[in-house]
Amino acid sequence: MLHPMTLPTAAERALGRAVRVQIRLFEFAAQEVLNQTDPVQRNRCGVFLDGCTELIGNGQTIAKWFWDQRAIFTRLANFSKGDPAEKQRWATDAATDVDVLSALGAGQAPSAQAVELHPIETLPHVTKKAPATWRHHGVDYLIGWYSLFRSRTLPEEVTGGSQFGGQNFLEEYDRINGRNHVCPACDEESWLTRVQRKRKRRSARQIAYIADVDHFFPKSFYPHFAICAC
Repeated sequence: MLHPMTLPTAAERALGRAVRVQIRLFEFAAQEVLNQTDPVQRNRCGVFLDGCTELIGNGQTIAKWFWDQRAIFTRLANFSKGDPAEKQRWATDAATDVDVLSALGAGQAPSAQAVELHPIETLPHVTKKAPATWRHHGVDYLIGWYSLFRSRTLPEEVTGGSQFGGQNFLEEYDRINGRNHVCPACDEESWLTRVQRKRKRRSARQIAYIADVDHFFPKSFYPHFAICAC
């Protein structure tokens, strides 16, 4: 059964904006083959980002930040080399799913039963004889945002406020829902681990949190929900 939980307001705001950046960049790469050395294209990307209501006025700043992210940019650039019609369809489906889930979370969608989402097709394993395709790179790009969120922090350019990362999320979630010792999605008990750690400086956190936060929508089927807070 599903258990009631409260999503931290800071997480909802930061991740809500971050997923818009993630998907908007995905849509841009569905239209053009990306080139990290092309400043004119970076400018076009900034204009495209400004076309999203939540990102108006911040497109150029976000594009500049993203163009400097070599690893995740490379993944999206490899995706951008795919079949034009197919990558456009995928990007459209991903954007539609995020819109639908956001509306459902805000109580604007008709009902959960009426929601029809678009899980991705199962991709073959990558081997020496079967190298990664543009589809694999698309999945790697989307899930790469989860890695950024968990291992580091999402920057101000992306969140629209202060830096925000996985430890921020888990700390706030634990503070608000700490009495609920059951995972709200799968009934597993003791799903979150608190680790006491030595403080190297006074401002450092005393407790580190270990948990997975994509539990309801698995990344293997919905990579575009990897950081969605809906």
